[in-house]
Amino acid sequence: MEQIAAAFARQTRLYRHFNHFFDDFDVLIAPATSVAAFPHAQWYPTQVEGREMPTYMTWLAITYGVTMMEACACCLPCGLGADGLPFGLQIIGPRGSDRKVLEVALALEEVIAGDSALAIPRPDLARLATATPIKG
Repeated sequence: MEQIAAAFARQTRLYRHFNHFFDDFDVLIAPATSVAAFPHAQWYPTQVEGREMPTYMTWLAITYGVTMMEACACCLPCGLGADGLPFGLQIIGPRGSDRKVLEVALALEEVIAGDSALAIPRPDLARLATATPIKG
């Protein structure tokens, strides 16, 4: 019980600290994940910036941390990186700010759609229909 109580107390401190950010800012915009997209055959990144990622969940801290803070978030695709793989952004707001988060996401989506370097690529459905399925 002591450990559970300590964990809840720590989460409460983190929650309050996180939400102070929104005293000065409407939303937080952050990468959708802590690494760029990686090949489908790779289960998860084993390192991020030289740090070992011992489990699948470790590299996802940038996303599950937002959930632990009871924040509102929307993920927005933002085109392809230099390697041809997709990347995206999270638009994050405090608890209860769903409307504001979605309004900001829509505004960003409209700006991104007008920029050919950032526009969400349209899949080539004809090519996908004839592609060889990935095995594994």
